[in-house]
Amino acid sequence: MAAYKKKGFSIGIFVFLLMQFSPAPSGLNDVGWDVAAVAVLMAIWWATETVPVAITALLPLALFPLLGVTSFDNAALPYANKNIYLFLGGFMLALGIESSGLHKRIALKMIIAVGSSGRKLVGGFMLVAALISMWVMNTSTTLMLLPIGLAVCTVMSETIPGLSDKDKSNFDTALLLGIAYAATIGGMSTLIGTAPNIVFSAFMQDTYGVEISMFDWMMLGVPLASIMLISAWILLTKYVFPISFTASTEARNELKTMLIKMGDFSKDEKRISVIFGIAVFAWVFRTLLNKIEFLSGLTDAGIAIIAAILIFMTPSASKKGDLLQVSNIGITTAQTTRTIAGITTSDTVQTNIYSGLGIDENNFKPVNWTKQKVDKIINGEVVYKSRDSIEGLVYPSAKIIKDIATSDDEIYVDNAQFFNYEENESTINIVDQVSGLIIPSVDPVAAGITAIIAANGTLSQLVINEGGSGYVGSSATISIAPPVGVGTTATATVTVTNGVITGTTITNAGTGYSVSSPPVVLASFPRFSNEVVASIDTIEGFSGIVTGITTTTVGVSTLGLKFFLNKPASNWGSLSAGDPIYIYDTTIGAGVTSLATSGIDGNVVGIGISFFDNIYHIQSITSSGTNAEIITNIHSNAGSSVSGISSLGSVEMGKFSWGKLSTVTRSSTPISIGVTGLTVGLATASGISTFPTIQRRNYGFNDGGALKADLG
Repeated sequence: MAAYKKKGFSIGIFVFLLMQFSPAPSGLNDVGWDVAAVAVLMAIWWATETVPVAITALLPLALFPLLGVTSFDNAALPYANKNIYLFLGGFMLALGIESSGLHKRIALKMIIAVGSSGRKLVGGFMLVAALISMWVMNTSTTLMLLPIGLAVCTVMSETIPGLSDKDKSNFDTALLLGIAYAATIGGMSTLIGTAPNIVFSAFMQDTYGVEISMFDWMMLGVPLASIMLISAWILLTKYVFPISFTASTEARNELKTMLIKMGDFSKDEKRISVIFGIAVFAWVFRTLLNKIEFLSGLTDAGIAIIAAILIFMTPSASKKGDLLQVSNIGITTAQTTRTIAGITTSDTVQTNIYSGLGIDENNFKPVNWTKQKVDKIINGEVVYKSRDSIEGLVYPSAKIIKDIATSDDEIYVDNAQFFNYEENESTINIVDQVSGLIIPSVDPVAAGITAIIAANGTLSQLVINEGGSGYVGSSATISIAPPVGVGTTATATVTVTNGVITGTTITNAGTGYSVSSPPVVLASFPRFSNEVVASIDTIEGFSGIVTGITTTTVGVSTLGLKFFLNKPASNWGSLSAGDPIYIYDTTIGAGVTSLATSGIDGNVVGIGISFFDNIYHIQSITSSGTNAEIITNIHSNAGSSVSGISSLGSVEMGKFSWGKLSTVTRSSTPISIGVTGLTVGLATASGISTFPTIQRRNYGFNDGGALKADLG
């Protein structure tokens, strides 16, 4: 223990005992004198930090009952004041912001944006200090900004030519004083900005019965602090320590370098940002939230505690094996890097024993945290450098096997089982948390259209030579060249089906065109697009084996195939007539073209070129236990290739899979997807790998869609 702390301990005890054995002054009874003795003891111990400040604050609980001032229960009541919990929750929220580094990132971004001259740079620091100290303790805000300010002071003095000693001194002094003053001013803006605000609020509540909410305080505190902040900036930089030079490019680059070194927004920063934003929103609009029945009991203190609990519920991205370094501040010494051996609490870590330079129990210092880059042995345990955030990720994906219109809220896929993998493989329950990214499979190709001119020089017809691919929506734009010489330009519109231009409508035939030299028609080039569906509420699907295949007649004369299916579970879910199903890895057949349930040869579903592998639309289905039979339509030209096929048994003759994503909330700009008529089993790609894809989003690892690594 430092010498002054030992003296403080002894002096405090001596003064306390002296007052105890001295008579109370006139006008003050013995109980009041005892309270004064305890207050003096606490003041001395607080001033000298003989014991931790928080422990000194507990002295009334220990001494008041012993001195007969009051009972323990009565002494403990002020410790349970709601404002104490408001400050406690706010303090925990501030610690979360500090530990994530979010406040430093905000500070650097704002200072870079504001500072273009010496005065503006000081103003930027002051603005940041005030804003952060609204929610974070004044001392913490000052300590965080102090090393940044000192770095800027050094760069400015070294990089601005002709800067006098007076100018340097004015800038340095104004900047450092501005940070300290602004942190104090900003603390006045909110109830949790500084402890005296809480004390005053409690006094008004207990003495006059006046409750001051966070919003009420900010209504007065924010305007008052704004006026004081602007006044302090003007006084400091214009009158007391006048600054007139322009900030150097090197100073701005130094700030940008500090920001770059922080890297991208970390997982911790993002989570703290969300929690902090929710807390501030709830504090400001609490009176409105109280009008909601289940939120009628919400208080400012309750909001603070909820925010604090959320911080402890969100895990840190830091891990054992990372590196930690206590940096220098001012003239103090930085420590060398050490290895984290364990994370004991949300703001405490255990490292290897350190006995080098830089140990300092009197000055708070910033900490640099570096992620582990090599495998290590820590306390006899192998700690690998791998971490989920940089490992390869598996994104559940499926192929879309049925056309999707812009208004559809169902998406049929070849297999949806991985979309709720965590639910299938563990006790995790996924509820309204999954969304998806739809990615078309075709490359955008512009359509080719030819104009036919009538004898009277007007446009009579538009012939679609090539429908193109990749068009979005139900229409596209085309332009028709004007006639040579005198005449009017023709106009027309086109319709799009499943991404292909399928029809044209002439809206103005124009005049003056030549039959021998028809005008050029240009179709707009389709842009590549995808869609992020907002949510997928229901996920169904299963797979199994094909145990038999035979030909059959559908209706009166339509040729069909009957597939005998088997899967482990007996529940066939909502698989029904009209649904698409993927049959693959079959071992008989010679490629067939599947049809829609209409059975018309022109209504093609898929073109198979390998055995009976294809996408089929179910005409009918019957099931019994783990077995089912489905009937599908195929093109009449398959007669010779399927003639005589009748294979049935218990062995595997192929596989099947089916998936359905339903109650889908589409985006504000939905796209249409067409898969009708695609070839299954291309020579350049097996199966349906070239079909459009939907990939899971908004759940899993970091809510990005990838499978969770931990299913515990």
